[in-house]
Amino acid sequence: MKVPISWINEFVQFSDQLEVEAIVSAFIQLGFEVEEIDYVGQGISGPIVIGRVTAIEELSEFKKPIRYCQVDVGASNGGIRGIVCGATNFKVGDLVITALPGAELPGGFKIAQRETYGHISDGMICSLREIGIGEDHSGIFVLDGNFEIGTDAISTLDLLDVVLDLAVLPDRGYALSIRGLARELAIATKGTFVDPASLHEAFPKSKTGGVAAAISAKDDCQSLVLTTLKNVNSTAVTPWYIQRRLLLAGMRSISIAVDITNYIMLETGQPLHAFDKSKISGSIEIRYSNANEEIETLDHVLRVLGNNELVVADKSKGLSLAGIMGGASSEVTASTSNLVIEAAHFSAEKTSETARRHILSSEASRRFERGVDPQLPAIASNYAVKLLIEHAGAEVVGRNAVIGKEKMQTIAFNLDQLQVISGINFEKENLQRILNDLGCQIIDYDNFVVQIPSWRPDLLTTNDLAEEILRISGYDQIPSVLIGGQIGKGYSLPQRLERQLKPLLAAKGFVEILNYPFVSQEDIDLAFSEGFYTVDDLVKIANPLSEKEPFLRPSLLPGLFAAAKRNLGRNNLDLAVFESGTVFTNQKVQSASKSKISTPPSASELAQLDAMIPQQQKSLAILMIGKKITNPALTNLEAWQWSDAISTGVEIMKLLNLSFEVVAGTAMPWHPGRCAEFWIGDQLVGIAGELHPRVIEGFELPARAIAIEMNFDYLLENGVAVVPAEPLLMMPVAKEDLAIVVTDSVPAGAVLKSIRAAGGTLLEQARVFDVYKGEQVPVGHKSLAISLRFRAPDRTLTTEEVSAVKTDILKQLEKEFAAKLRI
Repeated sequence: MKVPISWINEFVQFSDQLEVEAIVSAFIQLGFEVEEIDYVGQGISGPIVIGRVTAIEELSEFKKPIRYCQVDVGASNGGIRGIVCGATNFKVGDLVITALPGAELPGGFKIAQRETYGHISDGMICSLREIGIGEDHSGIFVLDGNFEIGTDAISTLDLLDVVLDLAVLPDRGYALSIRGLARELAIATKGTFVDPASLHEAFPKSKTGGVAAAISAKDDCQSLVLTTLKNVNSTAVTPWYIQRRLLLAGMRSISIAVDITNYIMLETGQPLHAFDKSKISGSIEIRYSNANEEIETLDHVLRVLGNNELVVADKSKGLSLAGIMGGASSEVTASTSNLVIEAAHFSAEKTSETARRHILSSEASRRFERGVDPQLPAIASNYAVKLLIEHAGAEVVGRNAVIGKEKMQTIAFNLDQLQVISGINFEKENLQRILNDLGCQIIDYDNFVVQIPSWRPDLLTTNDLAEEILRISGYDQIPSVLIGGQIGKGYSLPQRLERQLKPLLAAKGFVEILNYPFVSQEDIDLAFSEGFYTVDDLVKIANPLSEKEPFLRPSLLPGLFAAAKRNLGRNNLDLAVFESGTVFTNQKVQSASKSKISTPPSASELAQLDAMIPQQQKSLAILMIGKKITNPALTNLEAWQWSDAISTGVEIMKLLNLSFEVVAGTAMPWHPGRCAEFWIGDQLVGIAGELHPRVIEGFELPARAIAIEMNFDYLLENGVAVVPAEPLLMMPVAKEDLAIVVTDSVPAGAVLKSIRAAGGTLLEQARVFDVYKGEQVPVGHKSLAISLRFRAPDRTLTTEEVSAVKTDILKQLEKEFAAKLRI
């Protein structure tokens, strides 16, 4: 928000005049970011005076409009001056700002007498931009008639000022006004604050009449004040002091009625709207819209409304989007003589909802969205009426108002909690002073119950008040305390294991990527199968960055598939990428009872809240497509095989020193028969293998693409960082090969598990080195060739010992799988 310091100073009385640097420092200490300091009129110097145009000669012999003007700048400044000017928006009798020879305008532009267009130009008639106020350069600035000819324009028109551009946080709606910022500055500088709202008396109750007021949308409109005026001179020139402040605040002057409503909004924070009464049918009502109702707003866009949007309406039509923008059907024009001034209090939630639906943000909506003082409508309306009477000759017909009953917010302030939060033991007297500065009142000193002012709807709990107290007292007052902890403790076990695993993957040629955690229903259905994840399973974002991706991802794989598709589109055909991140699924419980703000939640309430929180599990996913890039110098690279995915999963499990089992799997999005599941006990911890052809086609991936996804949280929590080293065995090894025939349905992993159990301590290693299907094997069966290694730690094994163990293995395989020794 752009704020002229002179405007703020009007409502803050300082014991000593503050320099700009002190004011800037005060706002920064209060938590306002000062984005820019604009020294308005910097470099300007006289003589710059107010002159009156007495004659205009049109120089028609040139291609563009040129005028030779006679300007009376006062006897003390040389009387009548001849000045050449190219603007045409002024006439004889107008008062203008005139820079005489010797003057200097902002930017170092020096004025001198010179010959141009066949005449001597003895000065310059100025636009607003040329004197450093605003950006309007469309024509000469014409003053109203209340200035004396020849007076110094710099001092008379207050052309020198300092404007601060402050960043106002969303929870500080009160600070989007001179009133709010002046109060803040007075607190920081120990000045005396004069509330502009207190300067305007209440409207006389006896004055009734005019357009009637009604509210049917009582949940979203608390108050409505309508003041009807007649004989308004809509062509009256807005007083310079109002125009100047609007321009410095970044707003342009439009008309007397609109300028006054904007001026009051900037000063008090209460948005107002002026309607042309002749365009209103009957009374004015705040109601909810009907579906497909249409309103053309002042920006000349036809808005089609949804059901239950808040509108200001008369008996026959909607007049405006309440709290956002007026309608073209009731717009004030130069011919308007009868006005209705509307001041209302609209709910922040409904204003925000409607503004976002129509992608329409305005100065009014920005204030209502952040919270406006509900006590302001009548005060701001009366302020507007006073200015319109004074400057536009308006006469009051009457006022009608519907004022809702306001419930003042109170907080039972917990002093002990304040000390815990801040680390500071505040004296009650100091707290009382800070709270009073903020506008709060202590209504119960024994229990320290605080009544919150109407302009601070953001203060709801002890924590909110504690934050304000610390902000006002100064964040630099919070003591610095070193965080306690064990020296040298370092990373947790899961963190250490993760830092071991990722370098391994990088060393194997995998590249880590990071995707957004957002996903569409279409991609989820494509990656898994329609209905695999229902809407109830997915976590939907209330306000997503993209409506196409409204859900939080339940798996990392759709993001990897989309990233691979983008890379393939850029001719990057060989990929080995991985990602670790959080995946989300909904809990079954969708609501919980509301706990009291004044007391901590009970154990049962915490359990209910925990049950609502979506499940958030850290996952690890790997995708491999194209060829292996194990050595970029090699040209004859091998393509990834589905067994590579399984072997990579095995390496990860072994690195984490986990005992696991690998079995055949059939889950989506993997190819049935070409994927494996990793189990630790009865816990499924990962799946690896070739992707399903439907998934490959849907995401436009190359054939035989392979992927892994693992429960990273479970692996890291159960992994072992340090493993005791096995003794180095000096005894010779005995090698045996075994070929058995089993049915196709028997997994090789299950066979190896059975062999290891039957082999006992003498079996050092068992691995499958060949799988055969052919004429020598019955249909529906397969032959597994298995390599066995036997060793004893203290002796050389005899042939009889090895044969005995081998016999035990064969018996176990025959019993468990009906396996036959292949001869």
